[in-house]
Amino acid sequence: MIRSLLAGFVMIAFTAPLLAQEQAKKDLEAMQGVWMPRKMISGEAEVPKEIRDAFRVTFDGDKLWIKDPKDAALIKLDTSKMPYHLNVSGPKTPGGTDFELYEGIYKFDKGVLFICVNNPGQGRPTEFEAKKGGLFLMELEKAPAKDKK
Repeated sequence: MIRSLLAGFVMIAFTAPLLAQEQAKKDLEAMQGVWMPRKMISGEAEVPKEIRDAFRVTFDGDKLWIKDPKDAALIKLDTSKMPYHLNVSGPKTPGGTDFELYEGIYKFDKGVLFICVNNPGQGRPTEFEAKKGGLFLMELEKAPAKDKK
């Protein structure tokens, strides 16, 4: 009996990381393409509609960018943690070679991608809520084909 329990725990210990890697791979595949925000909050303030309407996030492989593919950031997902973790390593300035790390969390819910990130060096958010400080929350939907800018 104890031997069976021990074998079960060992099996879980070895398969859990593999399952997390598979989930991260599936999530990254689901992120591919152009997304548009249905809601954006920076700090505690909602981003104005005219800015939000012009905003697009493009995922291509393990990269993402907002305006210019030359300023693409690297994205890494970790689904072994809850909520799922997201790390974005992007240039400090457009076209720059110095990179900074944005720590965040993400989830999918009914076709909507929720991303919450913090300013570099301020730690990872623990919930999908923008508060005072550097937290930035986006609710993204896939852009229709005619709207992929």
